[in-house]
Amino acid sequence: MLRRLRRLDPFDRVFMLSVPVAVTAFWINEARPSSESRLAQPARQCSYPRSAEIVDAGVTAELARHSIVELRGVLRPTELAAARHDVAQLIVELDAFGSTGNHEDIRQDRVAWVQSSDETAANSAPKRAGLEHCVRLLRGVAHALQLSDTRRDVRLHMVPLDCQLATFRGDKLAGYRAHRDTAPGGWEAVRDLGPLGFLRARDERRRIVTAILYLNESDWDSGGELACYLGAEPGDDQGSTATEVRRIVPTGGTLLLFDSTTILHAVEPSRADRYALTAWIWDATA
Repeated sequence: MLRRLRRLDPFDRVFMLSVPVAVTAFWINEARPSSESRLAQPARQCSYPRSAEIVDAGVTAELARHSIVELRGVLRPTELAAARHDVAQLIVELDAFGSTGNHEDIRQDRVAWVQSSDETAANSAPKRAGLEHCVRLLRGVAHALQLSDTRRDVRLHMVPLDCQLATFRGDKLAGYRAHRDTAPGGWEAVRDLGPLGFLRARDERRRIVTAILYLNESDWDSGGELACYLGAEPGDDQGSTATEVRRIVPTGGTLLLFDSTTILHAVEPSRADRYALTAWIWDATA
């Protein structure tokens, strides 16, 4: 092999050597934690007083028992109005919302990724105070869950800096097909997704709790319910085995928490533009 390599001209020799190096570098890069993972914080760093007021021991216990809990009226009218104003401003910025990366047969929304401002910066006043409050409230849920969970086996949580702001057109068509928020693991997932797809879904495999804050009108009556297929078997991606279908009305100011690993859910089409801000809580040990 080495003799044959020496007989090649310099360009061919360099090319043959560079191919395995490039392939190795590609896989090493894909195997690294994603940029989202590197921009995550321990739950204690996301502590927010309002979150601790809302998510108490009773809420944590209900989430543990039923895998889902709905809390209405979490935002005061002035807070909801401020958040909706900020969302409207983001929509004006044409580059703020982009593709989800999923095929349009799966979901028809567009998303923007929003972060909390740097509290340590000299100009620490947030650019969008209404949306800023919502982001901090959502990310603070992780620490509130840890504080209010009295079980000894409580898992440590990590929270990505980014929250997903999703907007669905109110055209009675845009929705999101039934799915779970946690990507599957194991050899079956490697087979179905392929090695590359499996590596790229590493962050989704760490999700354990989904926290959604709806930013629609406080008197929402335009459809767009989140259909939750409770009790659906792990291999069921249609909801046919569900023991109950619970439809969550996306009323502005409603906070929804559910188990990312088990709850199969779908977004139904709406008659008005629909807005949802989502944060995912990760198992730090995964």
